[in-house]
Amino acid sequence: MQAEYDGRQFVGIDLHRRRSVIVRMTEAGEKLDTVRIDNDPVALGLEIAKAGPDPEVVLEATCGWYWAVDVLTEAPLSSLMLQLVRAHAAIATAMLQQIDLVAPQELVLLFLQEHGRTPQSEIVYFLGRDRSTVTNILQAMERADLITRTPSQTDKRSMVASLTSKGRRLCPRIREIWSELERMAFGGLTAQQRADLAQLFTDIRQGLPPASGPYSASPASDDPEETSR
Repeated sequence: MQAEYDGRQFVGIDLHRRRSVIVRMTEAGEKLDTVRIDNDPVALGLEIAKAGPDPEVVLEATCGWYWAVDVLTEAPLSSLMLQLVRAHAAIATAMLQQIDLVAPQELVLLFLQEHGRTPQSEIVYFLGRDRSTVTNILQAMERADLITRTPSQTDKRSMVASLTSKGRRLCPRIREIWSELERMAFGGLTAQQRADLAQLFTDIRQGLPPASGPYSASPASDDPEETSR
């Protein structure tokens, strides 16, 4: 039902101090999805974005709810951006599935094509993910005969990854997919609009703090006066 429904959605949020439950429903009241999230503006925004451009949202909370209302009513650009990113990622996922890949396997293949044999630690740094997650990704790619991993000649505790012939053959197709995705997403814009958009994206990215913070806002306050309002 969830994959087929494209009508207006209704979202119920049961907000608690540390975690919250979010339920999405159709106009007829049929349940589409139920998730539990840690209270975090980004996590909440991502779930709300799944409900489309104009959902009806009901929030139930007893305390510490102001941050959630801020996300819902005072971050329209962030909401639109999350919807765009989700739609873009969904199309990319479907296109990659046509060649039996899942993200971020395509990034690893293109990285290895460009850099050749590469220590696994460098792939961890490139993807910006934790070591165990990257290890799982590479192990899956190895089982699919996309890459090989061998012990480093200088450090037997380290692994070095390289492309197989199968993985190398997929690289041109991956580039075609990203070119097609670029055309689908931005082909309707003029050259000047694309240049302006690229500059805006750059300005926004440079204005963001690092992922480690610090941040000025906190989702939930322990101040009795704040939570009792």
